[in-house]
Amino acid sequence: MDTQTAIMTLGRTEPPSSTVAAALDTLDGEITPEELYAILSRSKVTRLAHAALDGHTGSPWTNRLYELLAEEVRQDDAWQADAAPKMREVVDVVQEFGGRIIKGLCAQSVYPRPELRHLGDVDVQFPQWAAARPLVDWLRERDWVYDTDEMPWLKWHDNGAVYGQVSLVHPDNKNPYARVDLHIGAFSVGHAGLLPLVGWRTGTALGRPATVPGVETSIAITAAHALCDQMLSVKDVNDLHALVSDTTPDWVSVSELCRSVRAQGALARVVNAVRQAYPESTAVLPPDLGEETALELTPPGPEARAEAFAALAHEDERARGADERAATALADSARHYFSADLSPRVADPDGAAAPGDPGRDRCWRLVPREVWETLAETAADDTPAEVTSIELAAGMTLFGGANAWAVRYGRDVFVPTVWGEISRDSLALARRLTAGPA
Repeated sequence: MDTQTAIMTLGRTEPPSSTVAAALDTLDGEITPEELYAILSRSKVTRLAHAALDGHTGSPWTNRLYELLAEEVRQDDAWQADAAPKMREVVDVVQEFGGRIIKGLCAQSVYPRPELRHLGDVDVQFPQWAAARPLVDWLRERDWVYDTDEMPWLKWHDNGAVYGQVSLVHPDNKNPYARVDLHIGAFSVGHAGLLPLVGWRTGTALGRPATVPGVETSIAITAAHALCDQMLSVKDVNDLHALVSDTTPDWVSVSELCRSVRAQGALARVVNAVRQAYPESTAVLPPDLGEETALELTPPGPEARAEAFAALAHEDERARGADERAATALADSARHYFSADLSPRVADPDGAAAPGDPGRDRCWRLVPREVWETLAETAADDTPAEVTSIELAAGMTLFGGANAWAVRYGRDVFVPTVWGEISRDSLALARRLTAGPA
């Protein structure tokens, strides 16, 4: 058994005892318990590995690995005691408001032992910003706050529709124990790719009724997730296996969905990893998906990640019919985005850095009040005399004047930035809008 297969064996669902023993024989002496634990933790399969090692301890090496896994499971149990009730409450209200649950919670429901799958965020999808507003308002009224590590963002599709993402955490940004990711519109992949989300059905999430994607879309999301992470996660391998074990997908549709965001190579990589980790599986897998994307169990460094997304953006733009010049410009934008320091800071944006031009290559990050207020002591003394407004999407308004920009979404005011620069005039405008009507 090679090292990669051995690692995936320990992190897969229901590995045969003899296979676990063979995996441990392969890894003992090949990798330290600490190094192996780090890989399993990064892949978010420590609960599964902890269960797999039950009955296989005894040597100092396996005892140490089991100890590391047991401590993370203990911490996760404490976290879930707070998080799980909040997450179930969110799943219920998402269903009430007509939203959909995507990603991990959909796969968890079809695991042989759902309690062993990593419990992460509640990933929600709404087709439009206006449709998401009631959920945002509901969360804000219950003291959920905007995530300041992954701030809300928006972009414009070629047809003018606005899409993006809003992330909120509870109870605060210092020690959050629950998180909701609201995906508005199509699923964003890389810098500018968009995975269609189609084929909804009635399912469950955390044991609650939920609207979830069809299996073909869920598999495509799994492949796109691997591509976005630029990593082969054992969790993604397990998710795909659980999804195809529950039903037989239309693999042609899966392939075409993945092709739309250049994720067919990532799909091939994850599918072949399923074959490797689950040799006894009778699940129906496609015979040939073409060349694999080179994804490993450890992620690449920042520079390699930026180059990978630049190449992805170039390929995607050419596939959309753009000429070489336009594709190269988009690739440069992706490289810049994944290499730049995007931390919000006080500075006057130049024309290229100022919010204003919409497009798939212009990511407007919406800096929430929790962040811009910390910069507000440097705000201008007064706001521009003339402030104009434009509706970006239903319920979302951009206010602007001179070198000032602010966005109101519901009862919240944000400062938009592309590369992190926030003008003193924008801070003054945001403060004015927070105080009352424009």
